[in-house]
Amino acid sequence: MKTRTSKPKRSTPKPPAQPSVPRTGESAIEGDLLARLREKCLALPGTSETVKWGHPTFAAGGRAFAVLDHYQGAPCIAFQADPDTQARLVAADGYFAAPYAGDQGWTCRRAEGGVDWEELLPLLTRSHELAAAPRQGRRKRNSN
Repeated sequence: MKTRTSKPKRSTPKPPAQPSVPRTGESAIEGDLLARLREKCLALPGTSETVKWGHPTFAAGGRAFAVLDHYQGAPCIAFQADPDTQARLVAADGYFAAPYAGDQGWTCRRAEGGVDWEELLPLLTRSHELAAAPRQGRRKRNSN
């Protein structure tokens, strides 16, 4: 009885991973904004980058904590804040409650005129802490 030898399957090499780009295109300003946001966020422990809803998104503990977003055609950086911080920020120029999740603490910093990274970094760090913290109300399953 003859045995058939199968031909080895050819595998097509995967193209190299490309960094995410802002949704509205690859403008130099938005590219620089994403590069700086990436630098700040990926320096925080356990952070990963993905694209959700067409936007570069940074997550910790499987939960998003920063997004390069767009609102009314202008770039903004969305992040989560506690209620007191959000109230203080939206009362100041340059910040607004995120239209899709503002009631959950998501806040946006307008970025079309540039960003004060020294001001934003503590806010991103706190957002990271909120995302990485265990969720309240989640119960461990008994292993009995």
